[in-house]
Amino acid sequence: MVVTCHFVDSEFKLNKRILSFVDVPPPYSGIGIYDCLFKCLKEWNIETKVATLTVDNAKSNDVVAKKLRENLKLQGKLAIGGKLFHVRCCAHILNLLVQDGLSEIEGNIVSNVNLGSQSGVAKNSLSSTSKSGKRIKTGTAKYDQHIRSEGTTISEKSEIDTYLEEEVYIGEPCVYFDALGWWKEKSSKFKILSKMAADILAIPLTTVASESAFSAGGRVIDPHRSSLGTNIVDMLICGADWYRHYYGLQKKKTKEQVDFINIKLP
Repeated sequence: MVVTCHFVDSEFKLNKRILSFVDVPPPYSGIGIYDCLFKCLKEWNIETKVATLTVDNAKSNDVVAKKLRENLKLQGKLAIGGKLFHVRCCAHILNLLVQDGLSEIEGNIVSNVNLGSQSGVAKNSLSSTSKSGKRIKTGTAKYDQHIRSEGTTISEKSEIDTYLEEEVYIGEPCVYFDALGWWKEKSSKFKILSKMAADILAIPLTTVASESAFSAGGRVIDPHRSSLGTNIVDMLICGADWYRHYYGLQKKKTKEQVDFINIKLP
């Protein structure tokens, strides 16, 4: 099991560190996973500083989230009673939804979908879609123009009222927006809201960071080094992660990460 910590530092930079790469003994129950997780949190002395827990959508993980939430709730350490504590991996849920949807239409895709160049229906459909897209683009431009024309009034109000009356930020198309950077610039104006935003933006929506550690684990525990003890593997995985972040090093991309697969659709 991989335990990864996500947090925003004083410079409003999102950080993530591997805290533990631990062997969970069988049976792999929710109680067993919870015991290993809570032990890790206590070793790092952060058992009362956990804001959220992001896990895959599995029954055993539900047990882990429930027990950890109950533990922290008794200590009064959870925001709004722990209602936001359990975060299910969005990528995992989306994958399940896509699989269910495709399984329903799998037998009809090839026979019923035909967008050939000679299909008049397809041409009409694509033409209609193109026109709709133009209307949406025009509407978006009008909305942006309206937002820019709206001014703001400055008065003695609370931070939240002042924030809600701020001009709406309109980003440039295809340009990355650094939300944490924006809040860093506004931190002197919104001292409380900026801290709240940092807490929210630190919440991971997927378990990708932890899943990638297992890829590294597979390279560490190869057939020639399968006799490595669990403590040694933990030190190798965690030590490499901390070393890279301390010295600003980047992981080398493996061949699996850079190769593209061409899929021919019927």
